Amino acid sequence: MGNLLLAKFRDKSEMQPFVNVKTKRIPKILQTRGTSNWEYATLMQGGRVKAYYYHTTGTDPISLEEYQKALGSDRINFYIIYTHEHKVKTGRSQGRTVTNRTLAEMPNYWNDSVLKVQAYRANRLIAEMHEPHQIKHL
Repeated sequence: MGNLLLAKFRDKSEMQPFVNVKTKRIPKILQTRGTSNWEYATLMQGGRVKAYYYHTTGTDPISLEEYQKALGSDRINFYIIYTHEHKVKTGRSQGRTVTNRTLAEMPNYWNDSVLKVQAYRANRLIAEMHEPHQIKHL
């Protein structure tokens, strides 16, 4: 059985599989859609992970510890808290979580039904927005 490369590109929501990948072709595959478009990748062989890749380290393989640290440092999740009126209107009693975003995208989630948007990195609150385009870094 050949190698399987699973790559996450910024313009896709799912991991993209590449079957029977030779190790020397990995840089070409990852940079096909532009050097800055891929986020992370995993090379698998026989159902086991053979190598990890992350965009800030280039196309050189990294260890599992470095990979997990890199994923945790870049990943930002938003928690959107709605107004009471919105909760009554929709019947939704809890907020909404949006994963794998950047702080620059935070204002995109603001509308009249939102009370506040919170940004979390590694389960730690790093920023809040109570008014449109006014992000308070914590």
